[in-house]
Amino acid sequence: MSIKNAVIYVPGEEIHLSSANLKIDERTLLEIIRARLESHFDKVYIIAPDTLAEKYNFNFAIENKAEGLGIISAVYSALTHIDAPGIFITTCLLPFISDGFIEFMKTKQGNLLVSSGKKICYQTGIFSKSILPLLNLIVEDNIKAMNLYRRKKEFTFHFENFIDRITADIIDIDYEKFYFRDLLFEIKTVADFDFVRQNLF
Repeated sequence: MSIKNAVIYVPGEEIHLSSANLKIDERTLLEIIRARLESHFDKVYIIAPDTLAEKYNFNFAIENKAEGLGIISAVYSALTHIDAPGIFITTCLLPFISDGFIEFMKTKQGNLLVSSGKKICYQTGIFSKSILPLLNLIVEDNIKAMNLYRRKKEFTFHFENFIDRITADIIDIDYEKFYFRDLLFEIKTVADFDFVRQNLF
C-alpha cells in the first residue's frame, strides 16, 4: 500500500524558521520541498508556527501537540491528526531528497528511517498509525520529565530511545539506485545549498 500523506515539520526555533524562508533561485526551501512532495502525495501537511503556515497558504496545517520534543512531536501530532495507515515526514532542511527516494519511501510499511555513510537521518521517515497508543505513553512520560527538569535545565529527549521502543527499521540507502552523496545534506544557508549543487552539477 502506497503512503498518500506527507508532512513537513518546521520547528519554532529561529534557525529553522530562517531556513524555511531561505530563498534559493526565487524560491524558499519550504517552497522547494513542498512542490517536490505535492508531486508525489495526495495531501501535504505542515507542522509549523501559525505565521509560517499562513504565509505559505497551506490548506492542511497541523497543531504541534508536543512542543519541546523535536521531531517526535511532529510524528505524534501528525499521526493523531491524519486518518491514514501511515505517513511520510520530513523537514524543509532537506530540499535535495529526490523523486526516486520519495517513491522508494512511499512503498514501505511500518516504521522506517534511513541511514547513509553509517549516519542515521532522524529528520525523514515513515511512521505507522499502529504505534499511536505507545506513542501517547511515550509523549506523556517525556512531557512529565520535561516539566520536572525544566528548572534544572537537564532534560534531553533521546530520539534513539524512541526508535528502539517503536522497533523502527533502519535501511542503508547508500547502494540504492536513487542515492547520491548529498541526498540527505541539511541546508541551513545559501552556502550550504551552493555547495551541494556544485557537487551535483
